[in-house]
Amino acid sequence: MATVTLNWLIPESGGPVESYNVYRVAQEETSASVIVDPANKINSTPLPSTPRTYVDDSVSRGDGAYSYTVTAVNTGGESVGATPTTQTL
Repeated sequence: MATVTLNWLIPESGGPVESYNVYRVAQEETSASVIVDPANKINSTPLPSTPRTYVDDSVSRGDGAYSYTVTAVNTGGESVGATPTTQTL
């Protein structure tokens, strides 16, 4: 097993954040619009607005590349995904 730790900043616009969602796909260099799909959400419950971190412990070394993005949620709904990051294990 392996872990990937994600950290992010508060969005610069959009109002106060109530929670966050984390999305993952098993591929490299893809767009946030491809990653943000209910089937790709890896947190089972909304993540609190602080701390802004998530540890993915459901990955394994040798699995290849994973791309991640984070969305913010507030009374206006869910934001688009942040710029994706890719981790190769």
